Parts: sequence; C-alpha cells; structure tokens
Amino acid sequence: SYGKSKAMFEKASGLMNTAATNAKAELERVRKETEEMLNMLRVELDSTASMVANAPAGKDTKAELELMKQDLTALQQMLSEAQAEWTRNNFDGAKAKAQTIRDRMNTMKSQLEAAMAKRGGKKQ
Repeated sequence: SYGKSKAMFEKASGLMNTAATNAKAELERVRKETEEMLNMLRVELDSTASMVANAPAGKDTKAELELMKQDLTALQQMLSEAQAEWTRNNFDGAKAKAQTIRDRMNTMKSQLEAAMAKRGGKKQ
C-alpha cells in the first residue's frame, strides 16, 4: 500500500512539474507575442499619424482630419495603457486593448485612403 501511494505521489509530482513548466512556457510565449504586437502597433500608429499630418486639408476634410488627430491621441493614450497592462503581466488585458487599437486604426486608415482617393479624383 505504501509503495503504491509513493508511486502515485511521484507520478502526481511529475505531472505537476510538467504542468508548471508548460504554464511558464505558455506565459513566456504570450508575453513575447503581446510585446511584438504592441511594438508593431507603435510603428503603425506613427505611420497613421504621419498620413493624417500629411493629408491635404481642404474645406471638406479639415473637420474630419481634426477628428482623426483627436482619435490618434486617444489611441496613443490607449497604447500607453496597454503597455502598462503588459508591464503588470496582464497580457490578456494588453492584447485586448491592442486589438481595439488595431481595429480603430484600420478603420481610420481606410477612411483616410478613401478620402485621399476621392480628393485625387476631383478636378482642381
């Protein structure tokens, strides 16, 4: 009976160690993935900010561009919050914020590209 208990304990201990090792590896994978996502977003936000700053502001687009600048400021603030979440090892929270940023930024880029294409098609 003692022999069986000892064998079961050793097996359980081994499984526990394997689970702990796997959990650490997964945590590291998610940490790196989230860090890369945040770094890419930082670059994309800078690129989008540059697009907005260089967009031609006519009487039709001036208000829209101003709103986009405000949105960009909000997205940059959200990115800082996502970075803070990451620093606190809240990778899920950081990832959720990063996805929201990416979605809003992609919408903004599409609107900007459509406006630029529309403006390019007009006769000056």
